[in-house]
Amino acid sequence: MEDKTYLQVVQYIKNEVKEDRLRVGNKLPTEREMSASLGFSRNSIREALRTLSSLGIIESRQGSGNYLSGDISGFFIEAFEMMSLVN
Repeated sequence: MEDKTYLQVVQYIKNEVKEDRLRVGNKLPTEREMSASLGFSRNSIREALRTLSSLGIIESRQGSGNYLSGDISGFFIEAFEMMSLVN
């Protein structure tokens, strides 16, 4: 996945929030819808969503979809623990 894909998916989600079409807890558009809107393959969209999920920005629910998360504390805890180990 190119950084461009990831950044455009992030921008897409930010725009949805700015336009008040997406709020914390809301379901994101499907991979197919984002693929059509952004012009990337579904595989690229899926990989970008996995990255966003690992950062805590979205929550993926098996069989249900992806939801905008309001809890990114897990990402900061993991990052802090890793930095502590490195130092």
